[in-house]
Amino acid sequence: MELVKFKEEYRQAFINFNTDWIVTNFGALEEHDYETFGQIDEKIANGAMIFFALEKGVPLACVMTEPLDGQTWEICKLGSNKDIPHKGGRKSCI
Repeated sequence: MELVKFKEEYRQAFINFNTDWIVTNFGALEEHDYETFGQIDEKIANGAMIFFALEKGVPLACVMTEPLDGQTWEICKLGSNKDIPHKGGRKSCI
């Protein structure tokens, strides 16, 4: 397994993993979720970081952290690949 920073080729995986996690755990996406998905590049330009866990080039899971103020960061998005159980799917993460 390797950890990599966000690349354009993983954009849809980021959106899909997070959408699945949010809908499964909270029932529906909210407006700020749509805003985040539509502003990925802007958020990264403003200091946010997105990382992916990959195995043989396949995204298993992702996390987005965003600076709030000073030394404070928020884990604001996370998700995993529900199609690969025990390699990133919900069963191995929760």
